Amino acid sequence: MKTQIRIYWLVQLLGWLSYAMIIFLVLYADNKLNWEKISLLSLILILGILVSHSMRWVFKRFNFFNLKPNVLIPRLFLVAFVAALVFQIIYSTVGVYFNRTTDSESLLQFLIDVLLVMFLFVVWIIIYFSYHFVRKSRIEEIKNLQLSDSQKEIELQNLRTQLNPHFLFNALNSIRALIDLEPKLAKESVTKLSNILRNSLLFGRKETVTIEEECEFVKDYLDLEKVRFEERLGIAWEIAPNTTKELIPPLIIQTMVENAIKHGISNLKSGGLVRISTYSQDENLVLEVFNTGVLQTRVDTGVGILNAKRRLALLYGEHAKFDLFQLENEVVARITIKR
Repeated sequence: MKTQIRIYWLVQLLGWLSYAMIIFLVLYADNKLNWEKISLLSLILILGILVSHSMRWVFKRFNFFNLKPNVLIPRLFLVAFVAALVFQIIYSTVGVYFNRTTDSESLLQFLIDVLLVMFLFVVWIIIYFSYHFVRKSRIEEIKNLQLSDSQKEIELQNLRTQLNPHFLFNALNSIRALIDLEPKLAKESVTKLSNILRNSLLFGRKETVTIEEECEFVKDYLDLEKVRFEERLGIAWEIAPNTTKELIPPLIIQTMVENAIKHGISNLKSGGLVRISTYSQDENLVLEVFNTGVLQTRVDTGVGILNAKRRLALLYGEHAKFDLFQLENEVVARITIKR
């Protein structure tokens, strides 16, 4: 606020000083400059600042800024005319002391001068209101962006929270299958699940994590799934060293891995391989999860993949995309993020 006031007074002073200097240079060029003219120029400077500042007070006092254009414009012209009239009356009155004439010709000149000064105040009003409306527009834009970011953060938080019960449901199903067949392994799996859930809660509070952190989480998840699938689940890692510190949305790779197991490996009698790959390609970071199998033409990817797509859209907009396609005897889930 203080900065805006300083800018206002600085512009006021520079504007009217510039106008006075133009008149000064014209008088100097015409050889008409004397102490009387210099005194009147000083009066123009002082009057201009006082009258224009009074107009500003009127605008704020009567809330001109919220008026509709069809109401605002006539009032602005009226204020400009009154301001010009007051300006010229004071200027002409003081001019009497400097031997200015007051006959009928001077009255006509007075009216012309009022119109010229009115034009000057109209220009001042245009500049002042343009600044005000531009500033108001920027403030509204900032508010809209803040609101949009706030809504985006709320939605992201809801999406991250949504993953926890979804993942828990799938993990508990895995352990349930072991309880009757292998109680000891089921007990160990519960311990692993406890560790995974603790880490997932920590991840849920973050907007991004490193690929290294995400992969450690996925390894714990795959250890749990390995207990259930045994030799039917093969795992391969192809993590490029230069990508380990890259930031990605939490549980994004885990979601792709879970989808690969649920819709790929679990449907194959002999099982298959899940391969996790990360690498840089030009300006892009690429995350890929391969799984043995055939992509169904109408596959229900469930909550996880839809969640992943929405989070990518919120965080990166058009700079990230999710692809799911068949490559020879493997199904590939690929996320491409432009850095």
